[in-house]
Amino acid sequence: MVRLFVDKLGTGDKDLFLRIEDELFIADSYYLPDFLEIENVNNITTSLECSHLIDFWITLLDKIELNKPLFLPFDFSDQYVRGILVTHLKKGVKLKIVYSEKIQGYSVVKSLFEGINNLKAFDFKEDSQNDCLVNKLSVLTDSLKMSKANLYI
Repeated sequence: MVRLFVDKLGTGDKDLFLRIEDELFIADSYYLPDFLEIENVNNITTSLECSHLIDFWITLLDKIELNKPLFLPFDFSDQYVRGILVTHLKKGVKLKIVYSEKIQGYSVVKSLFEGINNLKAFDFKEDSQNDCLVNKLSVLTDSLKMSKANLYI
């Protein structure tokens, strides 16, 4: 199960949380509004912004091809961008947390990111030793939809 949630009283630093199975990843959300190309006047990440990120992920997942990795960004740092490398396999969906220092949180936006086909250029490094295997793509998208619904509770 994959869950994304936000500290609604956060400041853009260590206030975005991604949970994959038993692992919790804490992220900076300061550049999230920039990535989403939306205005944020108070620099506080809201449930609405996280909802937009989940929608973006689901849109990408709807287009995923068999055995072609897809990158879902969630940590927009000054030094790197970290996210989930998703590979749709015949036997399920493999998830791995990776990061790239070739892109930074302030330098990437959603509209440019949607057209990226060559992930090798990012020289991703593993950020976790654990892979997660989800048995069906729909399980992943359903868990993201559940996260989105829970953002407003």
